[in-house]
Amino acid sequence: MAQFSNLTMTTKGFNLQSKVQTGIQLSFTKVQCGDGSLVAGETIASLTALKSAKLTCTIASNEVIGDGTSRVRTVLSNTGLATGFFFREVGLFAQDPTEGEILYAYANAGTYADYIPAGTANTSLDDTYDLITVVGAASNVTASIPSDGYVSHLDADIQLGIVGATLAETVQKTGAIEKELDKWQNQRLLQGTVTLYNKSVLEGCVISAMPNSRYLQFTRTGTYVEGNISKAYVDGKIIGINDTEMLAMVPQYILEGPNVYYVYIDYDASSGKYKPFLDSKVPDGKLTLYKITVPAGDNKMDLSLVNIQDTRRIENSNVFLNTEPFALVSLPGYPQLSTDYAISLTVQSASDIGAVGDLIAYGKQANGFKIKVTGSADNVEIKWTLMNPGLK
Repeated sequence: MAQFSNLTMTTKGFNLQSKVQTGIQLSFTKVQCGDGSLVAGETIASLTALKSAKLTCTIASNEVIGDGTSRVRTVLSNTGLATGFFFREVGLFAQDPTEGEILYAYANAGTYADYIPAGTANTSLDDTYDLITVVGAASNVTASIPSDGYVSHLDADIQLGIVGATLAETVQKTGAIEKELDKWQNQRLLQGTVTLYNKSVLEGCVISAMPNSRYLQFTRTGTYVEGNISKAYVDGKIIGINDTEMLAMVPQYILEGPNVYYVYIDYDASSGKYKPFLDSKVPDGKLTLYKITVPAGDNKMDLSLVNIQDTRRIENSNVFLNTEPFALVSLPGYPQLSTDYAISLTVQSASDIGAVGDLIAYGKQANGFKIKVTGSADNVEIKWTLMNPGLK
């Protein structure tokens, strides 16, 4: 018999649960079984379907137990099953009023799967399973139950005292379900790290098209002058970069290619200097200067059709700022049910610890918040701790 982990709600399930608390009916539609496995780092919360569905089962009955959970009874039959499979995953589906049918909850047996044979005259299988799932304070919980078929068969089994294996054996209501309810009601403690970058252009760093070519040029004023130097604040220090007449060649339009490029500043280990680069992606934490877009069909020998968009963050100094850099923290797991949570911030590292200044958390939302600093440090790695006092 397959040994399942706790039946866990998905993000879509929790979102539906929030709607249900407003009075919307919670309606379970079906149960699916499959042989899929979760990969490393994959969470049940992110699932929207079984990994490899093999069999759809009808719902025989649904009972609200009264402790914030519901017992959904289903029948697993291999009648009409052409190919056997290892029963490793199970999913409970529900009807969302805006998104349609969604994967509400999911469990996976991992290596403790059980083999379900193909349906033949000699290998008939007809087992009942109870799925215990969280429904919270919902008062109107229903299920799509057929008027014939397995329901009457199940009733006969019960009358004979033949009880099938149940997922409730592993989804214990005491402990596991209470923990799931507590997780849904209130995430009390979350921790993580985020890096705040404080890079800016102080002078120049202008990108423009080199006449009669597909080359970009990097200059202080927009016109190449040998010896001119642009200035930027990067990695906690002011750097200078000389005018470069032939910075990089922009490719012609490539069918199914990137066709969008970025110019950014990074440290070049081979030369021991900071310099501008052109690439289709900007590495994390680098100072972006311009976005370069190549239009469809551009096969010209110059950049007359190419859009060169200025995205520089320009500051007059690295101390008195016109714009405040910030880091956005997206909360993992499920959204908070309120913004009445406390945030503790600690600096882990920075380009200059002494120049970090104060750490300020602001803009709190159910799914995240922002962090800013009052100092001039760059590459500020911050450990954050969210503490939720709870809903009263």
